[in-house]
Amino acid sequence: MNWNSSKGWLSKLALDQDCILCKQVSQELLCPVCSNDIEPFNLHQYDFNLLNHIRIARELKTAEFERLIAIGDYQWPISQLISDLKFAHKAYNGKALAELFCANSLPDEAIPQAIIPIPLHLNRLVERQFNQTVVIAKHIAKRLDIDCLADALTRRKKTQAQTQLNATQRIRNVKNAFELKSKIVYRHVALFDDVITTGATLSAAVDCLSGAYPTMRIDAWAMCVTPQNR
Repeated sequence: MNWNSSKGWLSKLALDQDCILCKQVSQELLCPVCSNDIEPFNLHQYDFNLLNHIRIARELKTAEFERLIAIGDYQWPISQLISDLKFAHKAYNGKALAELFCANSLPDEAIPQAIIPIPLHLNRLVERQFNQTVVIAKHIAKRLDIDCLADALTRRKKTQAQTQLNATQRIRNVKNAFELKSKIVYRHVALFDDVITTGATLSAAVDCLSGAYPTMRIDAWAMCVTPQNR
């Protein structure tokens, strides 16, 4: 096979790949069929702040942040992508999730100077071997051309898994859980978590940052929202 013919074959091979979920041939990590299953929030309708969404504002009424951006509710295929990244270590899912998040075409005013992923406690990080939130955040940062401050915060308190707790217990569980690890020189940052239920974890991280930087704009970003008692 000469180089010209082999180059054409290699180009086709590079374009044709399997959808990471349904395994159909796709030029994207997530094929159009799976992507179209998502029912996204209309962020433009809510001025790129889901706390202007009456239902979400009511369900996150104890949240300490003032601005929230997420793709949609916890639903297929986002739920499957997160689960497989978190528990099956499917690294490509992080890139696919970042592409879904960045498809929102955020206005310049909503894009921060840096993204700060919510850290895991060291014991849990050693047990799991990686932090899925950091994986997604790094891909988002690359696509938006902003910094990812993966080491800005540390989780000094070993907390229970939030999924086992009610709303009041979640707030108590993560109170004073975070500590500032390094100086932050930015005026506008986004704290990022994969899933928001009550907002307690992100709120605790906001409290930590705002205590050190009271004039900093701190937005909350997540892949999806899954409030309790819907």
